[in-house]
Parts: sequence; structure tokens; C-alpha cells
Amino acid sequence: RVVLAAVVLAIIGTLSSFALYSYGQQQLAREKEQEALDNLAKFEAAQEQEKAAKYNEYLNQGIARMAQSDYSGALEAFRTALDFNPDGEEARDSIQSAEGKAGASQLFQQLIDDGDALFAKGPSAYVDARQKYQQALNLNYDNSLAQRKLNTVAGRLEIAFEEFVNQGDKFFRANGFNYALEAYRQAARIKPGNSYVQQQIRECRKRIGG
Repeated sequence: RVVLAAVVLAIIGTLSSFALYSYGQQQLAREKEQEALDNLAKFEAAQEQEKAAKYNEYLNQGIARMAQSDYSGALEAFRTALDFNPDGEEARDSIQSAEGKAGASQLFQQLIDDGDALFAKGPSAYVDARQKYQQALNLNYDNSLAQRKLNTVAGRLEIAFEEFVNQGDKFFRANGFNYALEAYRQAARIKPGNSYVQQQIRECRKRIGG
């Protein structure tokens, strides 16, 4: 019986040791699992912080390029910002703004170029050039440039008006009423409400009709 009791005690001791070992292993496993989860959370948080930093970096790049009227560069920066934060509302709104400005930029430049081409044709095309420059100004894109163009053509139009009136008067006195009529019409395009020019146009038509 003493031997049996000793054996039983030994078995109980072994089982207890095994149970303690098993519990310790489980506890260690749980600790390692928690450590892994904590590390994963830290990694994901670091990733989110990096994405947020990159988003702000490219967003600010886009804003800076917008200020420099580099709309294609701004669009590229804003779109890159969205790669790091697809839900970034400021980047999305900025893209719409840049696209609108880019379109306005192209149209503005086209109107200025058209106005310059007409201006180069001389006095008979100054009115048409003025119209193009005014359309460019109405875009509210680069008001300083458009206004300079308008001021230049306005000064030339004053000179051209006097020249057309003088030409008309010269032809009128020489009985060249068809030529006079054309000159007065050019003057009327510049100043439609000028009473003298309108009177001379009517007089030329009478003479031609007579």
C-alpha cells in the first residue's frame, strides 16, 4: 500500500506539473499573440500616418502650382494626393477647380492670340481685336493682361477713328462717295453713336442713290 500510494502521488505530481506546463505554454502563446496584434496595430497606424503625410504633401504641392497658374502640374499633384486618400474631399474639390482653370486658361490664351492676330491686320480689324480682348477679360482669368491689351487697342482705335473720318471727308469732297461711305462705315464701327459719322453715311447714300 505504501508503494501504491507513492506511485499515485508520483502520478499526481506528474499530472500537476504537466498541467502547470500546459497553462504556462498557453499563457505564453496568448502573450505572443497579443504582441503580434499590438505590432500589427502599430504598423497600420504608422502606415495611415504616412499616407496622411503624403496626402498633405501632394495637396500642398497642387495648391502651390495653382498659385503659379501651373494647372496641369496642379492636377497631377491633386490626383497623386487621392492615391493616398481616395476620400480626400479637398483634393477632389481642387481637381474640379484646376480642371476649370485649365479650360479657362486655354480659352483665354486662344482669345488673346486671336485678338493679337486681328490687331496685327491694322485699323480695319481693331474693333474685332477689341471684342476678342473683351471676351478674354470676361473670363476673369488674367485681368491684367487682358486689360493691357484693351488699353492698347483703345488708344489705336481713337487714332483709327480720326483717320477713317478724315479719309471719308477727303473722298466726300472729291465726290468719291462709295469710298467715303466705306471709310465712314469703318469709323462707325469704332463709334456707332457718333452723330457726324452717321450724318455723313446718310449723305453718301443719298449722293450714291442720286
